[in-house]
This record gives sequence, C-alpha cells and structure tokens, in this order.
Amino acid sequence: MPRRSHGNWKQRFVIPVKARRRLALLMIALALMAMCAAIVSLWRDQQTQRALTRLREQAVTAEESGQPRQALELYQQYLASRPRDVDALMRLARCRAATPEANSRHLAVVMDALKRVLALQPNRADALRMLMNIHAQRCDDKETAYLAHRLLTVQPRDVQAHRCRAVTLARMNQTPEALAEARLCVELDPNDLDARALVLFLMKQSGETGAAIEQTVETWSQSEPNLSNPMLYRAIAARLAGDEDKARTCLLEASREPMTSAALARAIAAQMDEIGWFDLATDTLEQAARSLGDRSLTSELIPRWHHRGQDSRIVDTVAAGEADSDLLGWRALALIQLRRLDDAILACEVLHQRSHDPIAQAWRNTLQQELNPIAQSAAQQAIACRLAAEALPLHPQFQAMLARSWELLDEPELARSAWRKTATLAPVWPDPWIAMAKLDLAAHRYPQAAAEARQAIRLAPDNADAGVALACAVAGAVKDQDHAMLAEAWSLLDRMASEPRTATAVLTARIRLMLRTGMLDEAAHMLRKATNADAAPLPQDGVMSLIDLSRRHGLAQETILLECDRRWHGVTPRWAMMQAMTDAAITTEDGRLARFDAWQMEAKPSAPLDWDLARVQLMETQKLDAAAGAWIALADQHPHDLRVQRLALDSPTASRDAAFMERAVQRLRELTGEEGLHWRLARAGLDLRGDVTDAKLLAAGKLLHESLAVAPHLASAHRLLAVCMQRIGSTEAAIEQLKLALASDPADADAAAMLLRLQPAGAPAPSGG
Repeated sequence: MPRRSHGNWKQRFVIPVKARRRLALLMIALALMAMCAAIVSLWRDQQTQRALTRLREQAVTAEESGQPRQALELYQQYLASRPRDVDALMRLARCRAATPEANSRHLAVVMDALKRVLALQPNRADALRMLMNIHAQRCDDKETAYLAHRLLTVQPRDVQAHRCRAVTLARMNQTPEALAEARLCVELDPNDLDARALVLFLMKQSGETGAAIEQTVETWSQSEPNLSNPMLYRAIAARLAGDEDKARTCLLEASREPMTSAALARAIAAQMDEIGWFDLATDTLEQAARSLGDRSLTSELIPRWHHRGQDSRIVDTVAAGEADSDLLGWRALALIQLRRLDDAILACEVLHQRSHDPIAQAWRNTLQQELNPIAQSAAQQAIACRLAAEALPLHPQFQAMLARSWELLDEPELARSAWRKTATLAPVWPDPWIAMAKLDLAAHRYPQAAAEARQAIRLAPDNADAGVALACAVAGAVKDQDHAMLAEAWSLLDRMASEPRTATAVLTARIRLMLRTGMLDEAAHMLRKATNADAAPLPQDGVMSLIDLSRRHGLAQETILLECDRRWHGVTPRWAMMQAMTDAAITTEDGRLARFDAWQMEAKPSAPLDWDLARVQLMETQKLDAAAGAWIALADQHPHDLRVQRLALDSPTASRDAAFMERAVQRLRELTGEEGLHWRLARAGLDLRGDVTDAKLLAAGKLLHESLAVAPHLASAHRLLAVCMQRIGSTEAAIEQLKLALASDPADADAAAMLLRLQPAGAPAPSGG
C-alpha cells in the first residue's frame, strides 16, 4: 500500500495574507478602542475631579462671604463623593454651627461631622476644641473633661482646654482643682479676662476672704505692669467681697481708662449691667466702638438704642447699603419706628435680594407685618415670626416679634412664654419685662407682675409703663392688714399720677385700691372729680373699666361716666350698649334693643361690625332667646374674623349649639395655628360636655396637658383638668388642680366655686382676688 504523503504540513496552517491583514487591523482597532476608553475614562475622572474642585471652591467662597447655609449645601454635595476629605468635614461642621435651629437640633449634625473628622485624624486639635466647646455648652461635664484631656495631650498649652476643665471642675464641686486650672489659664494667657474673673470667683467659692481676693488683684497689678485695666478686676473683687460702693467707684475709673480691646469693653459693660448702670454701660460700649473701630461693638449697641427709643441713632449709624444683614434689618426696623416707610421698604428690598442669607430673609419676612399690617392676617404674621424665631433661636428680636404676634392673636400665655425667652436672650432689654408685667396684671398674678415691673424699672428707671405696672401690681397685691405694702402702693400711685400717658391706668388702680380697703366715698369722689367739666378726656377703655367698677361696688356713677364718654367720644357701639343697659327709663328688653338701633342710625357707623357685635352682646346680657342665633349668624358671616370667633365661642348662649361650637373651634384653630391655646381649651371644654366617653376624656386630657406644658400658669386649663379628674373619680387630684388654677388667677370665680363644692367640710375657703 503506498504511503500517504502528508505534503508540506506547514502549508495547511499558514494563514493567508488577506486574513493576516484583517487580523492585524482587528487588533489595531481593539487597541485603539481600549486607548479611547482609557482616555474617555481619564477625561471623565478629570471632569469629575474638576467639578468637585469647583464645587469645593464655591463652598469655600460662600463660607468666606458670610453665606453659611449656601456653603453647607455645597459641602454636603461635595462630601457625598469625597467623604474622607477632613478639611471639608471641618468646614461643614463650622457652617452647620453657624446656622442654628430651634432646640439646638443643628448640633447633632455638627457633632456627627466632628466625630467623623476625629475618626480620620484622632489628634486634630480644632475638631477636639470645637467638640469640647459644644459639650461644655450642653453642661456635659464628663465628655467635656475627656475631650479637654485629649486636646491637652495634643496641645498642652491650649488655654480653652484649661478653661473648660476649670469650669467643669467647678460645676463638679472640685473647687481647688478648678482654681488651679484657672490660675494656669492666667499664666498661659495674661490677657484672658474670663480666666482672671474665674480665678477671683473660684477664690470666693473656696472660702477665701474678701481681703485675700483683693490682695490677689493687687499682686497682679504690681507684678504685671502691662496688665490691662486693673480697675476692672478691683471692681470684681470688691463685688465678691460685698463692697458695692467700692465696686461702683472702681467701675467708674475702669470706664475712664483707654479701652485696649472689645473684650475689655464688654467685660466692663457686663459688670455695669449687673449693678444696674445700663446707660453707663451703653456709653462705655459707644466710647470703645469709636476708639477701636470695632464693628462687633456696634452690633451690640444697636439693640440697646432701639429698646431705649433711640432709633434715629441706628439710622445715622447703619448705612443704607450695609453688608451685614442683621444691621440692615435693625435699620429697617428703626425706619419703621420713625415712620419713614419709603426708606424702610427700600431696605427690605435689599434684604429680599439676599435669598441665601437666613438672617436677611428672617428680617424681611417679619418686617412685613410692621410695614403693612393689613396685608397679612394675624395668623400669617405669627407664622412668619415663628419661622424666623425657629431659624435663628438665639436672636432676641425675632422672639420679641413672635411675642407681639401672639399678643395680636390674643394668646397671652404664648406671648408671655416668648417674652420670657426674649428676656433670657437679652437680659438688659426692658421691654420684655414690661410686657410680662402687663400680661400678669391682666391675669391677676400680682406678685409676679410686681417682680417683673421692678426688673423693668431697674433696666429703665424713667420708663412710665414700668412704673405704672409696678404701682398697679402692688395695689392689686395689697392685703388688708399689710400697712407697709399699702403705703408703698399709695406712694407709687401718687408718683405716677403726673404721667399723662398713663393717667387712666393710675386712676383705675387708685379707685380699685380704695374699693379694696373700704374707702367707698373717697372712690366715688375721685370718680366725680375725674369726670367734671375741667377734667381731661379719658380713653373709652378706661371709662368702661370705671363703669364696671361703679356698678359692681354700688357707687352709682354710671350715668355721669356715660355722659362724659358721649361728650368725649361721641355715640359709639360700646357707649350705646352700656347706655341701653343702664338707662333706668328703658324697662323692657325690646325697648333697649330699639333704643340701641336708634343710636346706631344716628351715628351712621363706618364700622358696622362693631355695632353688630355690641348689639349681640346687649342681647346676651339681657338673656334673650334670640342671642344664640344672632351669635351664630354673625360668626358664620365673618368666619375669618378672630375677634368674632373668640367672642362667639365664649358666649354662654351660643355655646349650647354643639354643631356651631365645632365650626367655631375649627375656625379658631385655622386662624391661630396649631400652637394656639384658646382653641385647645374650647375643644377640651366641648369634649367634657354632656355624655363623656373614655375617648373624649382622653382627648381632652391630652389637649390640656399639652397646653399646660407650654403655659403652666393657665388657670382655665387647670380648671378643665380638674373636671377631667372629677369625671374619672379622682377628687383629690381635682382639688389640687383647682388650687393651682386659683394660684394662677385668684379671680377665677368658677374655680373657686368648684373648689368649695369638692372640698371636705371644714376645709379653709379659697382666697380670691
């Protein structure tokens, strides 16, 4: 068999030339594609890196230009892709700290960012210091001490860490150790005013004598010839030693010496504020601001000027194009107070253009109610103020504006709470104390009103409103046998009687005091004197208060007062209602309404709603069956009028219609917002009427507890809660709530009557005002 020839086997595996060319082209194409993909990937990475770099640069620019909220958003976008950028995390923490929220909710984000920084760089000093200061503000002594120890291992001479340790140890009653830390702070930084003041305070706490404290100051002044203003420390030492006269003398000398720093000026002013020299403290800050050219001192002075009625100084000091939004907001407010509304509108427009600045927007939104109160409802004004106060919880002016908006909504307890926060944030402002005194006077809380009025007088000795509030509070708190308080009340009332603006309030307080002490003839004589032909006109509110006093105490001066009111104010709805009620010539209810309608036709009123309200109130007082229908029709006709809804809700006749009460409560809730207290009390009262189910009882109790959490002195809430306690069979708890109601408002007759019914026989009767 012939052998098979395989031929040239290599030829069988040889790739043809054409195929080789195709393969080469394919390899080249693949290589090119890979190169293109690599180039595209590299280009995308570069673009991403450039975009992130631009984003970071924009964030830094926004932060450095004073726009922390905008910078915060940019840093958050950047860190989503670069979570390990420690510097960006630190900047995020600083920006978040610069945009505070209500109840310090922002601090959680700040602390989280700082902990991430320390996880990446455990020995980063600025992160340790910032976190330590946050824990110190929150009085978290254990964490503060731990972080201060960590910071001192990195920077052993860090003054802030030593000061935090000193304060923390002092709070933990470890006074000797705290004193050693404070003295170390002074050694490390001889110009640290706070550390020196802390040394003197801790010496007092440790039981050292006043002479030893004063000797320490003398040692400082002799051993340190460059010590800044030793008279300040002598004043502090004298106060700690109980020598107020020497402290005042030293403070006067300290204020005359050159101010070397803004911190020194603030320290001297703070000491002056504590002893009641508020005007001199303001003068000291003004001199320091002029000599040092420090803008931060101007920022502290402007609120002082505003609350002392010196708005023209604010306008002269702050330029129309001021870069600082807070100063520009104060300028706009001052312009409004000066009735220069066109200039104020221009300032608000500038604020509106700064859309990324939360301070600018808060000022602009809250000033709208000042510029045009008619354009916004009271509820909308309250919402704007509430948002501003929540966005900037440490800004006292927005708390003050919120308090005024609650007053417009007739929510006195919420207003008082906001004024209390304002006073805490700005302890040298007299207005919050005056406002709280007036609110407590209206609620018959005379001791609290007197204390608040005294504080207001301490802050502003010449303020007539504060003086009248104190006089009325002392007069209201007088007990029959308290001759010293009685003498003080008469002295205060006599002193304030010369103030024309507050003459009516003083007159009413004097008559009330006479009636309380049995001087009925003298009270009637004073009423006649106030209404003779030569007497100055009294405002109608004052006349109506005097009519009420005359009727309740049998002084028989109603006719004379009504004649004067008509002579002074003409035919008004309130006059017509009171005249119809008191005119002895009118003997029937229909006759009173007919006479009222005749007076209305005579007056040709421009405000018919006031006449409608007065007519319905007249029907209510006459106990006419048609009063309920009139109230319901009027309230349904004016569903957005806060005054109508509140009066209708409080009407005994209209309250019998459950369906109407449901509508009125819902309207009031919409008008005043979820935080309103009046609708909550009305809703709870509805739930406690008639057949009360467990669900209604629970709902009413929840509303009342929520109200008392906000306003613990709300007498009506305590009284309704007593009804709840009685319904569930807890008589003792009901009695306690009624006692709290009478402590909050001694004039609460319903609470006093209910307490008499529930108290066991032989128990002391409740004291009412």
